[in-house]
Amino acid sequence: MSNTKLQAVDDIRKLARSLKGLVSFADELERIGSVENAAKEADARLEKAQAAEAAADKDLAVALEDVKKAKEAASQLLVDARKLADQSVEIGKKAGAEIVAKANRDADGIMQGALARHSKLDEDSKRIEGYIKDLDKQIAEKSAIVNDLDTKIQAIRKQVGG
Repeated sequence: MSNTKLQAVDDIRKLARSLKGLVSFADELERIGSVENAAKEADARLEKAQAAEAAADKDLAVALEDVKKAKEAASQLLVDARKLADQSVEIGKKAGAEIVAKANRDADGIMQGALARHSKLDEDSKRIEGYIKDLDKQIAEKSAIVNDLDTKIQAIRKQVGG
């Protein structure tokens, strides 16, 4: 074979190697796009969880206000019960104790529900934050791969170009 033909074969082989690198680079870019989409979805879930947490905080504030009102009502009812106790000590004590117990149960029920919702949202938020950290780590790793591929492509271009 002539020198020109050997040179042409060598050039074709170099071109084939550089194209392999470009195909690998394209595949890697596609994988990175999937990770970025997952990160966006995680951000959306985090925002939703944060909105739900804000709503739970608002519910908690309303519940605390309801508890305050229930306790104020219970205090007023206790005063009324004491007035009745002057007329009938046994009836007044029993009525006051029942009213206070019910108000406490109602207040405890409201408080427990609000705290449970808040705790669940807190757990969800922490879990999502961990997921986002994992995604950030994956993105950093993929970025390093892309940088490495970019360096390889530059080297291939230098080889092909000259």
